Amino acid sequence: MLNIGKIRADRLDYLLDAVAHGAEDYYTGSGEAPGYWCGAGAAMLGLSGEVSPEELHRLLAGEHPATGDVLRSTDAKIPGFDLTFRAPKSVAVLWGLGTDEVRVAIREAHDAAVAEALAHLEATACHVRRGHAGAIREQGGGFVAAAYRHRTSRAGDPLLHTHVACGNLTQGPDGRYTAIVHPELYREAKAAGSIYQAALRRYLTAALGVDWSEIVNGCADIAGIDDDLLDLFSKRRQEILESMESRGEHSASAAQAATLATRRPKPGHREAAQWSPEAADYGVPPAGVTTLQDCWTVEAAEAGFVLDQAAILHRAGLRTVDDEDVRKLITRLLGPSGLTKMKAAFRRKDVVEAVCQALPAASLSTAEIEALVDRVLAEEAVIPLDVGQSGRDPAAWYSTDALLAMEASIIAGARTRAEAGVAKVPDEVVTAVSAGRGLSEEQAHMVTRLCGSGAGVEVVVGRAGSGKTFALGVCREAWERAGVPVLGVALAARAAANL
Repeated sequence: MLNIGKIRADRLDYLLDAVAHGAEDYYTGSGEAPGYWCGAGAAMLGLSGEVSPEELHRLLAGEHPATGDVLRSTDAKIPGFDLTFRAPKSVAVLWGLGTDEVRVAIREAHDAAVAEALAHLEATACHVRRGHAGAIREQGGGFVAAAYRHRTSRAGDPLLHTHVACGNLTQGPDGRYTAIVHPELYREAKAAGSIYQAALRRYLTAALGVDWSEIVNGCADIAGIDDDLLDLFSKRRQEILESMESRGEHSASAAQAATLATRRPKPGHREAAQWSPEAADYGVPPAGVTTLQDCWTVEAAEAGFVLDQAAILHRAGLRTVDDEDVRKLITRLLGPSGLTKMKAAFRRKDVVEAVCQALPAASLSTAEIEALVDRVLAEEAVIPLDVGQSGRDPAAWYSTDALLAMEASIIAGARTRAEAGVAKVPDEVVTAVSAGRGLSEEQAHMVTRLCGSGAGVEVVVGRAGSGKTFALGVCREAWERAGVPVLGVALAARAAANL
């Protein structure tokens, strides 16, 4: 998928230290290939090919990487971002244990998928602010970025991923370079990750004929690869899980903390080295060099695994998508179990994620996926919630006519029950129950309103910790004293029990 982090000095050192001195170091796994320029903004500046450490430092300082000219006039609090595109573990394992031809196909598919996802992110999350107090948001000219393809995890397992070091600057329509509106990067990360995964599946199925397991959260594994083999090469994940277990923690934030706490440095070198195109393209390793692939093959064999490529490759083809498939997909997305199943409104990114989730290994290109998303948003059943919005505006919100009709029905029902006279408690009972309970003025008002209005629906809004639950307990006692039956309901069982 795609993870985004802010680049600070330690992160920059990590990217540069990982670069190998030369072909021999690369093949033995003591370093990674150097970075290469990517992004529409880099092309505008005439940047291409290999990235030197000096050039990357200049970029993150807001300077032209090649000339040193100042691009961004003011210092940005965040110099840049690390966009990490990570292939599924099964893809990395097949890459690590496969033949030279398989490795080349996987590497090319991964690079192409990263490029397509980055282009999607440029279109949806590369903006600048203009006008008074930055009130106007305008499209930027693309990212100025350096991509570093890595092959291993910090535990030494095969883990094909690319770090895209993106400078926090882009050119606005007025020609000035200013900081990127970076919250949009995080907002669009999952959609861009879904584009990467969908493109990777398409390329690998076309090149190698692999089939895929069920897509979960946008990600799927190659069918036919033993789960135990994947676990063998998931030592880094096991380290993180064991660290969390030792603390009795299970949350996403705990996982992030465990990741940092158990992080180890990769072997590497400070200086970037001269790099031959042959080495970068996985040429024949120098004589006498034992490759990473040899080490992984031996490790798998010692654990009792031999990868059967014949059972994995050339077993599936790209699945065509016709008009009937599209119509069914649109109907499903706009139905009660689709985009509005868990939330009342959605953005374009949500449609992108849903479309990619529905394409195990379809023949649709990224451009065709984008067009299909446009078609969904143009449906008559889709209702724009922002006046004057564009269908391509990633910040725009939408809902469906069915969902809005449901909301209107609920509101109308609440209004017709305003004078229902239900659950009313005599004033003297409310006073007696409230006495000595230490209710604040707001809490006392809440109890009086809920127990005395008689409305069929009442809504209480308050910040966490403001005492809503405590005051509701007073209401419950008053209702029960007045003979009104009380039933607490909630989405979560624990909350329902508390009520």
